[in-house]
Amino acid sequence: MTDLEDRLVVSATDPAPPPSCSHPWRAEPRFSLTLLGTWELAVDGAPTAVTLNGQRLLALLALRGPLPRAYAAGILWPDVFDEQAAARLRTTLWRLRQVGTGVLASDPRRLALSGEVVVDATQAAADARALLEGRLPPGDIGDIAVAMANTPELLLGWYDDWVIVERERLTQLHLIALESLADQMLAKGDPAKALQVGMAAVQLDPLRESAHRAVIRAHLAAGNPGLARRQYDRYRDVMRQEFGMEHASAQMRDTIAALMDV
Repeated sequence: MTDLEDRLVVSATDPAPPPSCSHPWRAEPRFSLTLLGTWELAVDGAPTAVTLNGQRLLALLALRGPLPRAYAAGILWPDVFDEQAAARLRTTLWRLRQVGTGVLASDPRRLALSGEVVVDATQAAADARALLEGRLPPGDIGDIAVAMANTPELLLGWYDDWVIVERERLTQLHLIALESLADQMLAKGDPAKALQVGMAAVQLDPLRESAHRAVIRAHLAAGNPGLARRQYDRYRDVMRQEFGMEHASAQMRDTIAALMDV
C-alpha cells in the first residue's frame, strides 16, 4: 500500500465501531443513525425529526469521533465569529436534548456520540477494513463486492467541505478493500471471484487505473488474454476521452506486457 492508503486504513479520525446496544434484550439499538444516502436518526426504531444543525453535528461526531466543543463549532460554522459559532452550538445541543436523553455523551469541553448510537457508515468502514485484513465475511464474495460498489453515497446532497472529505475517504477505503480482495482471490487461485471483485471496483470508480488492472490480472489468470486486452482498450478509451491521455502508465504496461504488445 501507499502512504495515502495506510492513512485511509488506520486514520485516527475513524471512530471505533460502537457497541450495538447496551441492553441485550432490545431487538434494535436505542439509536440508529443513517448517513449512507439520506440522513436519518431512528430512536427505538422510529424515525425522529432533528433540526438541520442537529443533523450536521451528529454526522460530524459520527464521522470524526469525539471533538472539543470549540473545534466542532468551528467546523460547522466556519464563516462566523467564534462567539457566534459557540452560541449556535449551544442552541443546537439544547434542541438535540429534546430528542431524548442518551444520543450524546458530552462534558463541558468535549462532544461525542453515545455508545448506544449505531452508525451505518462506521460499520461500512469497519467492513472494508476487515476485507483489507483478510477477514472475509460469510456469503458470496461476488455479492459482497457488488454490495460494496453500490453503497449509497455518504450524506447524499450535502456539500460541506468536511463532508466531501469524509465521502471521498470512505469511497477510497472501499476501493482499496475491493482491490485487496481481488488480489486475495487471485492468491487463492480463484480468478472468477477476482474478476467479480475487480469489476465492482471499476464500477465504483471507472477512472481508477488500479481497478482496471485488477480486472486485467483476473482475465489473464483465467487464460483469457483477449478479454484482458479488451479491458485495457476500454480503460485507454476512457482516459483518452476524459483527459486526452494517449499512453498508459508503466504499471499498466507491465501488467500486460508479457502477453501483448501495447
